[in-house]
Amino acid sequence: MLSSSSSPFCFYYIVDGKSITGVYPDEKIAEESEKILTWGQGMTAYLPKQVKLFADGAIFSQLMQVKDGYTDGHKGEWMMDPDLFARRSACTGTSGTRSMCT
Repeated sequence: MLSSSSSPFCFYYIVDGKSITGVYPDEKIAEESEKILTWGQGMTAYLPKQVKLFADGAIFSQLMQVKDGYTDGHKGEWMMDPDLFARRSACTGTSGTRSMCT
């Protein structure tokens, strides 16, 4: 996650809500997310008080959840269990962290 300060590009990362929720209990998530902010150096940084929550798959892979399913019968896939997604969203709201949901 390191990039040279001479790089012509800036790289910004957001904490992955699924990974951090799987490792730490709810009451530690905000604190542990803040520790990750120190990982970036040079032209790389983590954005503070933000977390990325992946709900379902992408449209291109046909893993996106759609109301009536796809014409071949499959329904897509959850990238994050809906209960875990709800739990992580609740933790985010109480800690003042902004969620990016896709």
